[in-house]
Amino acid sequence: MKIGIITSGGDCPGMNAFILELSKLCSKNNYDLIGYIGGYKGIEENNFIKLNFDNISGMALGKKGGSLLLTGRYEDLKIGEKLIKFKQRIDEIGIDWLVVLGGDGSLQAAKKLSDLGLKLVGVPATIDNNIIGTEYTMGFDTAINKTLQVINDIEDTATAMPGKVYIIETLGGNCGNIAKAALDEGAADIALIPENPISDDELVKLIKDKFNEGNKYLIMTICEGLNKTMYYSEFLKKALNKKVHISIIGHQQRGGSPTAYDRYVARRFATQTFDLIKKDISGKMVCYISGKFKNCDL
Repeated sequence: MKIGIITSGGDCPGMNAFILELSKLCSKNNYDLIGYIGGYKGIEENNFIKLNFDNISGMALGKKGGSLLLTGRYEDLKIGEKLIKFKQRIDEIGIDWLVVLGGDGSLQAAKKLSDLGLKLVGVPATIDNNIIGTEYTMGFDTAINKTLQVINDIEDTATAMPGKVYIIETLGGNCGNIAKAALDEGAADIALIPENPISDDELVKLIKDKFNEGNKYLIMTICEGLNKTMYYSEFLKKALNKKVHISIIGHQQRGGSPTAYDRYVARRFATQTFDLIKKDISGKMVCYISGKFKNCDL
């Protein structure tokens, strides 16, 4: 059996740990695991490497961020005619199963290919934690721990030089889960996210109330998708008559070694994926729901 695997869209910590575990399972069962380079485009170009466990087990993939297979976006799969031709290309190169690691756009393309008859399993892999059908996506824990690390470092200065406002911009596109996680975990005082809009006047009142309640400084996370980080910096300086400092975490948040939890999730997702393939159950996405690793319809 020939199983193809791609990492698509934005990379996230845990992708390499998943690849390593799936290659181990395939090697034990004499399945051929083929990794296509650069996401869906790698299939189009038939650009691949063989992922034999004996060959990659010494690479310490489990601790590495990014993706051994590289990744990328492939807009052609949004077009009906090109999607059909792409499915034909898959048939030509003889892929029996395809495993797709990625976020929302990547899994939408996977669903379309599944509807065309391709045997396929989707794996929710995005730091944004925003895939319907699963409560957790691989990479989220690492991303939020990166946020906490930045906040922890900033707080050393904040406690030494009180009276200031610190704005930390997180990744997440139009999804505010990373910024909100810092608030939920008690590391931030305020989280500005697209899902919960707030007026300028409400924000000023909220910050003033925090200081009046005893805050010596204020930590505020903001989701990049709002595109208002610089605006709030200038606005709050004038409205509060306080110094406002900005820290933009950027793509550092998406890279780096995965946390222990993301490595665990990667291994469990790989086990679930292999189980679906072995049972010949297609059109599914592995998922985490109510403390259990399961699968749901793509």
